[in-house]
Amino acid sequence: MFTIVVYDINVKRTARVMRICKKYLEHVQKSVFEGSITEAKLNKLKKELFRAIVKDEDSIIIYKCESIT
Repeated sequence: MFTIVVYDINVKRTARVMRICKKYLEHVQKSVFEGSITEAKLNKLKKELFRAIVKDEDSIIIYKCESIT
């Protein structure tokens, strides 16, 4: 499925979050990654990102785009 990840992260954690996202998706803008990814890899990405952020300070939004054909 095609996935877009957008984040607003404290500068202290930005490099770590970028490294995690680069393992799974293509970097297209400062805080935007996109690409095709399997559901299993998306779950791994989410787990890694959750461990890297501070919930009260950081924000990550993941858009999943599925084809209906």
